[in-house]
Amino acid sequence: MNNKKYKISIVGTGNLAYRLSLALNGVGMELLYIMGRDRDEASKLAYILNKPENGSPERKYITQTTSDPVKLFESNIIILAVSDNSIEEVS
Repeated sequence: MNNKKYKISIVGTGNLAYRLSLALNGVGMELLYIMGRDRDEASKLAYILNKPENGSPERKYITQTTSDPVKLFESNIIILAVSDNSIEEVS
């Protein structure tokens, strides 16, 4: 079993981004950044992820929001959790 902790950023703030980020957070992955068109929604998602009850017990980081796509490259994995119509715009 692979116990590596990946650094992950998520682009998107909808249902898929929400569910996936909670699941990844719960198993101890480092969610560095949330980026979305709606900055308020990105902030809400980061706030939810940063609550102690939504993370793994050994969590040692804070999920942040960003509008700077360059920051996403600090991650090992960038997940595009956007609608099919938005993929070209954000990629």
